[in-house]
Parts: sequence; C-alpha cells; structure tokens
Amino acid sequence: MTQDAWLAIAHHLSVFGLLAVIATEWGLVRPGLDEGERQRLARIDRAYGIVAGGVLLIGLARLEFGARDWGFYTENPFFWLKLASFAAVGLISIGPTRRYLRWAKTVDMPEESDVMAARRGLQLQLAVFPLIPICAALMARGIGG
Repeated sequence: MTQDAWLAIAHHLSVFGLLAVIATEWGLVRPGLDEGERQRLARIDRAYGIVAGGVLLIGLARLEFGARDWGFYTENPFFWLKLASFAAVGLISIGPTRRYLRWAKTVDMPEESDVMAARRGLQLQLAVFPLIPICAALMARGIGG
C-alpha cells in the first residue's frame, strides 16, 4: 500500500474515533453524575483532545505527503467548510470541557441545569459533526473545486 493510503486510513480512523469520544461523552453526561463518573468524564475528555489533535496532525500530513497537492484542497470550498466544521465542533466542546474540569474538582453534584447545558453542547457538536465527512466526500470527488 502507498503512503497516501496509510495516511487516509489513519485519518478516517481518527475521525471515527473522535465521533466515538463525543458519543461516549453524550452517553455519560446526565443528571445525577457521581464523583467517579465525573472523574471518568474528565479522563475521556482528555482523550477527546488527544484524538482531535491526531485528526488535525494526520490531516496536515495528508496535505504534505499525500497523493494530491495543496492546491487540490485549498482551491475547494468544501475543504474550507470541512475545516470550519471541525473548528466549530472544537470550539463548541470548550463549554462542556470547562464543566467537566470543574465537576472533577468537587465532591458536590453538578446542578441539573449545568449538566443539561453540557448535554446541549454535546448535541450541537453531534449536529455539526456530519458536515465533516460530507464535505470530505464531496471534496475527494472534486466537487466544488
């Protein structure tokens, strides 16, 4: 297999991994979180950051070492929409992350309104996330370029 194929595989798996982490957080964040669950959520959210960084680094490696040149990507509006969607998911994740860190430092149960705000942030991430693979598929087929 070529280097480009390995980079594509790694990139796709990392994107799926990122979705899995977001879905895991969404499944865990609910009223009545005990101290152990809050600690687990903070650890899972650290994994979120690591996986998101991996998605970005592998994507940059694909730009530099992949089969297509930079122009193929940078001249396509779906590339920029994909990056904007990725950035939006990352920015939306800041609110829940701040809550998890705060919850992990206390023995007190978080307020239900705070938990629901974190869930809304996760739901918004899950709503925006599909734009990433949709744009990637369009871009890979030269649509928009």
